[in-house]
Amino acid sequence: MTNNGIGITNINQEPISRILEDNNIYYVPYFQREYSWKIDDWRSLFEDIEKVRTSSEPHFFGFMTFRPGEENHVYIIEGQQRLSTITILLAVIRDHLYSITDTDWKELDRFINRRPGFKSEDLPMPKLHLSALNEEFFRSFVQKTESPENKFRSNPKAKLSLTNQLILGAYKYFYDILQEKFETISNIDNKTKYLSSLVEASTGNLIVITTNVSDELAAYNIFQTINGRGLDLTLTDLLKVYLFEKAGKSHTQEAFNRWDIMRSNLSSINTNAFLRHLWLSTRALVQEQKLLGEVKTIIKTSSQSLIFLEELKDESEVYDALLTPTAEYWDDQNIPALLEELQTLSTQQTLPLLLASANYFPTSDFKKLIKICISFVFRYQTIGEMENKEMERLFSGISIDIRKRNLKNSKEVALRMKILYPTDDAFKASFIVKTVKSRGIARYILTEIEHFLAGEKEKVAATISLEHILPINPDNEWKSFLKLHNMEKAELIYRLGNYTLLTKKVNKIAQNRFFDKKRSEWYQESDLKINIPLKTLKKWTTKEIQQRQEWMSNHAIKIWKI
Repeated sequence: MTNNGIGITNINQEPISRILEDNNIYYVPYFQREYSWKIDDWRSLFEDIEKVRTSSEPHFFGFMTFRPGEENHVYIIEGQQRLSTITILLAVIRDHLYSITDTDWKELDRFINRRPGFKSEDLPMPKLHLSALNEEFFRSFVQKTESPENKFRSNPKAKLSLTNQLILGAYKYFYDILQEKFETISNIDNKTKYLSSLVEASTGNLIVITTNVSDELAAYNIFQTINGRGLDLTLTDLLKVYLFEKAGKSHTQEAFNRWDIMRSNLSSINTNAFLRHLWLSTRALVQEQKLLGEVKTIIKTSSQSLIFLEELKDESEVYDALLTPTAEYWDDQNIPALLEELQTLSTQQTLPLLLASANYFPTSDFKKLIKICISFVFRYQTIGEMENKEMERLFSGISIDIRKRNLKNSKEVALRMKILYPTDDAFKASFIVKTVKSRGIARYILTEIEHFLAGEKEKVAATISLEHILPINPDNEWKSFLKLHNMEKAELIYRLGNYTLLTKKVNKIAQNRFFDKKRSEWYQESDLKINIPLKTLKKWTTKEIQQRQEWMSNHAIKIWKI
């Protein structure tokens, strides 16, 4: 069947096995997204396969669209997520068979790796090639034959990009399911029969409607239409399609190289957030859902597309260094620690500003600006809990002016920040009533106060513990005391004044003990300056908590100041 008007040809109904067994090599084209299926998708697929396996009835597995290329190369326009996940499942089954030395694994491998001949020098070739960001991991982890246990040992999740973590996750999901199934299967022969029935269901009874498209333009149009108005696509996917289309066929490789470097730089980072933060840092404040429209109004030609792709490539390296700071990237060894401190408070609103200043300010001034951002964010957001949109608007405007050279140093930036910067009085008024449930933030605040009091950061050990003076789970003596003094535990336990630091780990039972026991056993012996006021107190009531928090606030206005 042919419809030359829209470029669709050869509509067929066929099992997945026909695609996996043919002589073609399948490629994911450059404009496609990376692997993105998650646990709900994996679960749904396996449940469908199990139904097919037990009923032996064919199951409709959706539509797949391909564009034939040169020789036996075929490009997947629609269906790569399904084909990739089926390949992962088959690889898990193959690896199970391989680990029990069943020779059937070689027969199954034909669905995963094409074997061009019987000569010894003919090496297996992967039948499926994913996007550039997935290609290497998919080949070395999924398509390579090895026992599952060895694969898990040699591929720590933390070192993988987010999309490759999903591939690893899919493999482990199917592996775990099979392990559960095997607990109810008595011997190897029955396990092998079960795996064979699973393969038959996956390849022979999953039916797809396949179509071919005649050229790249038709492929673009169908790709965008199938993914329906961006409902199934992220900003990154849609922007990629648009920029590559504008770059033009003659510049495809050039555009691909720049895009691939950007994606590699941001392998473990949200690319949508980067795209928006770059726009805020360079052009204007915009919501994520409106960014593609903004790009389309400005980038209309091939040269503009290529220039923007070059910008994405260069700025993504800096963005990655801001979110995963290392001493190797930054000239000043103190910058990574400062960036990590800022991340404790906020990673989002300051990124456009840091992205601009990292490019335009010398290292010494950039470091000053990070400290200014820490103080501003702490006063405005952490303690003040004021409107994030206004802070984002301010930082976007400052970023653009830095790039225009209207603001030339951190001092000028600090003056611009005064528009929203809380005064000492406003900051102190918020601080003295602040409750903090986040242990990370509470620990940060008290540690910085201790640093200020002691005059040195090294004094506070990394293993220091955060202590609720009035405990979360008070003992009976505490309960009687609370009732006597009309104290509401829920209103007091997360007050900043109710926290302190200890250099020794206190066991959970001891943490719940009454105040005078804690004071004599731990606070009296503590070398930390923040515990000095506790050593002479006779009791711990609402009044003492409030007084301690006001004492902290007097130091806080000096610590977090621009």
